[in-house]
Amino acid sequence: MTKQLNLIREHSSNGLPFVWYRVPNGSQVHVMLQNNNEVYTYEPQNKLNGYVFAPFDKNRSMILFPDNQCKNLTVGLWRTSWKKLDPTKISEDDQIDYEKIISEVIKSFSSDGLQKLVLSRRVDYLVDSLDAFSAFSALANSYLNAYAYCVFHPAVGLWMGATPEPLAHVKDGQLTTVALAGTRMVRERNNTEWGKKESLEQQMVVDDISNVLEPYAEEYQQSEKETIRSAHLEHLRTEVSIKLKDNYYSEYLKVARQLHPTAAVCGLPRSLSYSKIVNLERYQRSFYAGFLGKVKESEGHLDLYVNLRCMTFQNGVLSLFAGGGITEDSNPTDEYYETEQKLDTLRTILFS
Repeated sequence: MTKQLNLIREHSSNGLPFVWYRVPNGSQVHVMLQNNNEVYTYEPQNKLNGYVFAPFDKNRSMILFPDNQCKNLTVGLWRTSWKKLDPTKISEDDQIDYEKIISEVIKSFSSDGLQKLVLSRRVDYLVDSLDAFSAFSALANSYLNAYAYCVFHPAVGLWMGATPEPLAHVKDGQLTTVALAGTRMVRERNNTEWGKKESLEQQMVVDDISNVLEPYAEEYQQSEKETIRSAHLEHLRTEVSIKLKDNYYSEYLKVARQLHPTAAVCGLPRSLSYSKIVNLERYQRSFYAGFLGKVKESEGHLDLYVNLRCMTFQNGVLSLFAGGGITEDSNPTDEYYETEQKLDTLRTILFS
């Protein structure tokens, strides 16, 4: 294993593209070491076998790490000493602006047909350097029930995260996804009841997923709503599963892509929410709230996750991302502090 870990370190230090990922509750890290700096993108006419890294914007191309251009390894989840960073925050304090935008959005719900809008923030820090090998180890060992990943390509920089949210899993013609929404601190739970705002927000995501998948479904199943824990936070979760109709059996990637962007990261209606995000957010989301994961079209299998609780590191700047679902019942200050709690998922591990 030491030889393999040395190979992983050497490859990353040479600036070549790579992917490391550990599935939820897994003990193994799947490693893909691309043998060149080529930027591969998904072409629908070709079978996709590799790792996809897709941006939030559906009009931009998905980055592909093809199996046949990578050395593929599986190693035990490594443990290294991690010296926490002492960063300098360079983003302006945006609490007042963020809350002001939310207040304006809430006023517009009754007039423009908006039901839900997911507004996000990016917070930037100056960092002298980042040891990705050790940072990934710290993150993956801390959040075992999340999907932990680290992706690097010179064209998009370094991305890393521990996301709690699956986008789609497909195997043997069965597609499974999850409606994950509503957030509260674990320590704030006084009973098992959720508030009206959080329950309604999560139900919107369930309904959106159902509407998207219905045309493709031979059979439809939906689990009971449950509360799940992700780090120091809790969310409402409903699992949705369909058996694909025969004529969509081989088009499962196309079906899975219809789920993006879900109401959990964009809003409802989707087109209106997307246009408001573009106009109101003061940065480009890039790969934040996009999706990522392994696809094996030759075997009829995919495993995709929404890119949440993530960061990127480029040119000495480390950027963290977090968002929250805004409804007409939202409180702007509460929504701001929800994003702070989500940002703490990575800050707690990475920063001193």
